[in-house]
Amino acid sequence: MLLLSNKRSAQDRAANRVMRALTHGLPKERPLVIGVGSASFSPTAGGGALAAPNTAMREALSRVAQRERQATGRSVKIVPVWEHRTTLCCSTCGAETQGAWVRRNGVLRRSGRIRYCTECGTSRDRDVQGARNMLRIVEDEYDGRGRPLYLCRQEHLPKPPPMAPAVPRCILL
Repeated sequence: MLLLSNKRSAQDRAANRVMRALTHGLPKERPLVIGVGSASFSPTAGGGALAAPNTAMREALSRVAQRERQATGRSVKIVPVWEHRTTLCCSTCGAETQGAWVRRNGVLRRSGRIRYCTECGTSRDRDVQGARNMLRIVEDEYDGRGRPLYLCRQEHLPKPPPMAPAVPRCILL
């Protein structure tokens, strides 16, 4: 039980630090929107890797946000973000990226961390790219534009209107 208590207090301290950093210098009238990854997937790194404790961190942020609302009257909203394609797509142009070529110990191979966009030539760490795409998702959904199309699954994309039937052409003899 003590271990669980220590874990929760550590998450609360981290959430407090995040809230202080986000609200520092921000007028109390300005609403605060925080996007947190949903992490509804299992880890794929192997080697005993554990999924990030996003649910527990989101709960800690919610507790801190509630205290911020009560203390200052500031509007604070926690938004869960579905992370699909956020590390895969370029946060600059939206094109699908690929692992950049890196040389390690004299061997040239594709990186698992660095993503390269063949469309705009941008290279960045996949976590930075994912965070930038998640920021865009939160901004677009908050402004009412919905999730960017390049970050949607194919079955979630809007269907194009049906094509008009081909009009037969007249041939004059």
